[in-house]
Amino acid sequence: MVVSRAVIYQQTVGAELAQGFSGLDPDAMYLVRTSSMMLWPYDDRRRLVGD
Repeated sequence: MVVSRAVIYQQTVGAELAQGFSGLDPDAMYLVRTSSMMLWPYDDRRRLVGD
């Protein structure tokens, strides 16, 4: 099994975020944090499950 975790930061203009959140300045820049996890299970014959 292979497991990977990442935390991603992205600068985003407030106008793009205003669709989902209220009270944001559309001209300001915001730092958006996203967490990601990937899980790659293998079977007894060392093949990727589902492949």
